[in-house]
Amino acid sequence: LGTRNFLGCEVWRYEGNGWTQIASGGFGDPYNEEATSMAVTNLGLQVGTNNWKTGAEVWRYDGSKWTQANKDGFGDASTLKAGAMFVNFGKLYVGTESYKTKAKVWRCDGPGVSQWTKVNNNGFGVSTTIGVNCFEVLADKLYAGTYDSNDPARVWRFDGPGPGDWTAVSEAGFGNKTNHGVNGLARYIAAASYPASLKA
Repeated sequence: LGTRNFLGCEVWRYEGNGWTQIASGGFGDPYNEEATSMAVTNLGLQVGTNNWKTGAEVWRYDGSKWTQANKDGFGDASTLKAGAMFVNFGKLYVGTESYKTKAKVWRCDGPGVSQWTKVNNNGFGVSTTIGVNCFEVLADKLYAGTYDSNDPARVWRFDGPGPGDWTAVSEAGFGNKTNHGVNGLARYIAAASYPASLKA
């Protein structure tokens, strides 16, 4: 789990009989105040941060040591928060937040700090869409839920491969202009549809 701490975020590991701290002090940078997202890939545990000073960071844990996996803010200091992570077809996707350069989605294409590809247009082409809060996959398509500063939020589907290949699959705010954030996505299959072998 990741914490919020004004002296720098912490990461703790649980193994069934207690908690062990495996990172502290914001990975050596106290401006990494929040561990805001996590995912596991074949390269290790990935943790995204909120860093209002130098930009969002992604840190990778291989079981013994931590290594920063991206450039600060993905090269943009106004990108403050790596608020969402998801693994699809073995690739890590990170959704970020910026009031200046808007919501972005990054795909990790290798272990190097420069091996990231931006796979959307800033804000998905919407000037008020400042962040990505969550991801999910349905029928092999990646979906992103957004946070909008002044307008209603949306859900977007990535039809790939280019950054312009996202389709809005929800009405803005689901018809309610005060719905400014899509904060969670989950793929749900009704229990009645489960094979008999999977039913309790």
